[in-house]
Order: sequence, then C-alpha cells, then structure tokens
Amino acid sequence: MEDGEIIARAKQGDKEAFCELVRLHQVPVRSYIAQFIRDADAVFDLAQETFLAAWRRFDTFDATQDMYPWLRGIARTLSLEHIRKSGRRKRREIKAMEDMVDVWAEQRLTDDEDMGTAYLAGLRGCLRQIQEQAGRLVEWHYFKGLSMRSIAEKLGRKEGTVRMTLLRIRGTLRECVEKHLALEEGVS
Repeated sequence: MEDGEIIARAKQGDKEAFCELVRLHQVPVRSYIAQFIRDADAVFDLAQETFLAAWRRFDTFDATQDMYPWLRGIARTLSLEHIRKSGRRKRREIKAMEDMVDVWAEQRLTDDEDMGTAYLAGLRGCLRQIQEQAGRLVEWHYFKGLSMRSIAEKLGRKEGTVRMTLLRIRGTLRECVEKHLALEEGVS
C-alpha cells in the first residue's frame, strides 16, 4: 500500500492507518530529534509527542505533500521547546545552588566573622571533596546535560549505578554542609 492510500485512510479517522504512518516515519523523526537532543529518553518522548501532535492536527495536513517534512516541522518546534525548558531548569538549579551558598555565607559572616570564614572554607572543602570523588559525573550530568544512559556507557557501568552515585554525591554534599553547620554551632 502506498503512503497516499494510508494517508487518505488516516485522514478519514482510521487509527490503524495512522499507526502505520507512525511505523513508517518513527525512525526518521527520532533521528532528526537526536541531532539536537542528547538524552535518548527525551528523544523517544519527543518523537511520541510529535506523533500525538500530528494526530491531533492531522486534518490540517495537505495529503498531496510528503508527510516527513510536516512531521519534522512539528518535531523541530517540540525540540526547541524542550531545549529552552531544559536550559531554564539547569540555570535555575545552578542559580539555586549559588544562591544557597551566598545566603549561608552572608549568614555566617554576619553572625561571626571568624566562623563565617571557617564555614566558607569548610563548604569549599566539601565541594572540593565532591569534585575529587565524582566531579566528572556531576559535570557530565548537571552541566553538560548527558543522560544517565550515556554516562553509564562512557564509564562502562549500569545506568542504575550512575543514578545511585549521583544520589550519593548529593547526599554527601548535604551531610558535609550539615556537619560543618553543627561544628560551627558547637563552637559558638
């Protein structure tokens, strides 16, 4: 059956025909998205969103045209949206950490000049410790946006191991900060 026949049936509301169009175009759509999005899970999600959007707007599709450019246009819009949201989220996360350090620094410096200096030195030590232990993981995931899957592949580890390691890094940072806060409070 030619694409034209399948498109005609799909335009009449035949869901099976539309599913056939999805099967025919899913690899090219995913490949297009993967040029811009590094996270494989996000690529699959965006491809699925592309086909859902196409189904919702299928009545606007000109059946005399090739379907792939139309799908690519939808995928492009959704990918741009995804990149913008991810960028904003990453900037918020980085800004939140920087703001937290600034607030703690201001509080400690205001309370006691010597303790503030010690606190900041301790916090910087904790950050150095984390950087030494797993700086690569943190950089790859949080700053370069690599997926757990791609980090696991780079390291030759399981995805769950990488996920757990990052969880432990966050826990280590939290414990280190709490320890320094407790030491500081005990001295004052």
